[in-house]
Amino acid sequence: MKYYYNNTLIRTSKTHKYTHAVINEVGGKVICYGCSSSKAGAEKIKNTEISYYQRRIANGQNALKALDAGKSGYYYKDGRHTEFIKFEDHDREYYERYIDEAEQAVERYNKWQIVEVEER
Repeated sequence: MKYYYNNTLIRTSKTHKYTHAVINEVGGKVICYGCSSSKAGAEKIKNTEISYYQRRIANGQNALKALDAGKSGYYYKDGRHTEFIKFEDHDREYYERYIDEAEQAVERYNKWQIVEVEER
């Protein structure tokens, strides 16, 4: 089957049935980031990307706090995994840029839309 949004082909699949897509319209072009058989599944695709960058923001802020406190490193959390990162290779500017890039990514991903797709 082929799946369309506003007469634009989003995805083809011989084995899956999709009802919703996560898209972004840039310059009149539709970019599909994922499809799902439910609206909740499409929201999960979007929220997974956003939460990844929110974790990056929190880790960057933890690094800045540790730098301000004069510590030798900080604890980087990634899901259930935690790792101690030493400040050997990076300075304050690196972590500020790291946070800024993650905040920009969250803004981009918040613009993604969840839409119903048409099966033809």
